Amino acid sequence: MENKSSTKRNALFSSKKRVWIILAAILVLVAVIIGLYLAVQPQRTVANFCQSAKAEKSNFKANTSYDILLGSFRKLDAVAPNDIHPDTTLIVKGYESIVNDPSKAIASELGISSPQMRVNDYISKNCPNY
Repeated sequence: MENKSSTKRNALFSSKKRVWIILAAILVLVAVIIGLYLAVQPQRTVANFCQSAKAEKSNFKANTSYDILLGSFRKLDAVAPNDIHPDTTLIVKGYESIVNDPSKAIASELGISSPQMRVNDYISKNCPNY
């Protein structure tokens, strides 16, 4: 009789042990995924911003479609340092508004003119090879 209760207790213990091992493995996996996600995020540095601005420069000219401008400013916004990030975010929102509803083009363009001037100034001051 004791052998049966001892076997049941061991089976119960090993079952609990398996659950804890599985939970620990899941936690480790989640930690690794979060770490990888954070590691591949673009860094908000002046160098990355300037590199992105230079890569998108051909899109920042007259007669570029709004959806292309939106894509270019999204790339800039992803790497914009904290001191210029609010302006790039406003520009992205403005172009999103225009792309989603072209009748808002004039109002949105007026709304993003100041942020665009600040971004242009930022590029002039911080991106010597632009």
